[in-house]
Amino acid sequence: MRIKYKVWCLAAAVIGVIVCFDIYCGYRDIEGSIQEELSRDAKDIRAILMATRRVYQKQFIASGLPLTEATIGFLPAHTLSRISKDFPNWSASGLKFNNVSDRPRNPLNRANEVEMAAMDWFRNNPKADHRLVEIKDANGTGFYHYTSPIWIEKYCLKCHGARGQAPPSIAAAYTESYDYNIGDLRGMLSIYLPTSALRQKSYSAWGYQFGVRLAGYLILLIALGYLLNRYVVSRLARLEENTSKLAAGDYSARVHHIGRDEIGQLATSINKMSTEIQQRDRTLRESEECFRLTTDSIKDALVLLSREGRILFWNNAAETIFGYAAAEVMGKVLHEFLVPSADRNRMENGLKSFSQNGQGPFVGAEVELSALCKNGEVITVELRFLP
Repeated sequence: MRIKYKVWCLAAAVIGVIVCFDIYCGYRDIEGSIQEELSRDAKDIRAILMATRRVYQKQFIASGLPLTEATIGFLPAHTLSRISKDFPNWSASGLKFNNVSDRPRNPLNRANEVEMAAMDWFRNNPKADHRLVEIKDANGTGFYHYTSPIWIEKYCLKCHGARGQAPPSIAAAYTESYDYNIGDLRGMLSIYLPTSALRQKSYSAWGYQFGVRLAGYLILLIALGYLLNRYVVSRLARLEENTSKLAAGDYSARVHHIGRDEIGQLATSINKMSTEIQQRDRTLRESEECFRLTTDSIKDALVLLSREGRILFWNNAAETIFGYAAAEVMGKVLHEFLVPSADRNRMENGLKSFSQNGQGPFVGAEVELSALCKNGEVITVELRFLP
């Protein structure tokens, strides 16, 4: 994979991680803020209702009014369900509330299944002052259910202590909800706070902000890609093109105006290397030309052999003397075609000794041997090996 695609993939992956983290943090913060805001609202509502409930409860007892169907409506604890029913006429929030009990005197204040579970929780956690859980009603509407316990206080025993000590009108009207002691759980305040409107508002606001950030991420990715392509990939492509020319033998290739950063320094180094290679190539070509002119001008046959005895060079004089063109003999073993069979073993042994240690009967001395020309003629030659 090319570097630009690797960088693109890496940048996209990093931005993808950032976006996922943004979404996770946004969800956590929104849900946390919804819970915090609704919990704060529920506590304020609880404070208002409990203060109203206590003040009017004590006022009713102190007034000495008899408990009748006409006067019981003055007790907020008894009529809180009716107040909650009238509440939507004044507010469209969807808020619902009531004080409930597992032993109510008003049937409308009887705790439902969710509220009974909350009462059991408070009995098991007597030091808790509230409980907040998210629920859904039968219609699938989401609520945060806030509950706070109502413990029996001393003034409560006036009506909820022993039945025989209750006001006559209460004792005559009700047969249950007696025999409580101070500190017993009488019931609890139950508040239902709808979450849909607040959640929709919160997520809409967050969605707009996230869209702005996402656009910024995309602009950043595009800008990064543009800068990468302009300042890295395109310049590396020019270097690649230049090195390909060098590899093909064009030592005059250079990279110009590529900058002064790390890539520019690399280009400068490659240019210097190209100059040196070009100079060495020129020197080598001149040396080879000089060697060719020199060897072609001499009248003696000049043959260069490898360690295995294979022909590497065959000058013009060798072509004239033996009748073989250079192209015919390149890579061949000298004694296999040029030496008559009578001298072939001697020649082979001499070459072997020469290739192994640079010594032998042919080194440093002129040896007279027979040679077999291309036309079949056998001639006598003077042979000398030079390592």
